[in-house]
Amino acid sequence: MRMYGLTVQNRAGAIALGIAALAVGGVFLIFGLALLIAVAVVGITLGAGVMLYRGLTGRGAPRMGATAGSARLDPAKEVFPADAPRQSIGAVSPQFGEAPDKGESTE
Repeated sequence: MRMYGLTVQNRAGAIALGIAALAVGGVFLIFGLALLIAVAVVGITLGAGVMLYRGLTGRGAPRMGATAGSARLDPAKEVFPADAPRQSIGAVSPQFGEAPDKGESTE
């Protein structure tokens, strides 16, 4: 493997080289931060534009994961299994641990 080295003969040259390296690093840092800020500004501008458009057209904010018909539940569309009797919500059938009536014996 070939290795490269850099030797500086005098102290002033080494200081100048160090300052140049720091300046190049600073330029890259500032350039990266400028790109990050530009992306943030573009995102904010697009978001504000979409909000303004939706506000002017009267569409409002979309609900996350909701469709137009899922706003309310319709009890008339409730589906029950064909083999089970209809029960009100909250009723527990005897097979799932409900205590027997007082008139029945447990023996």
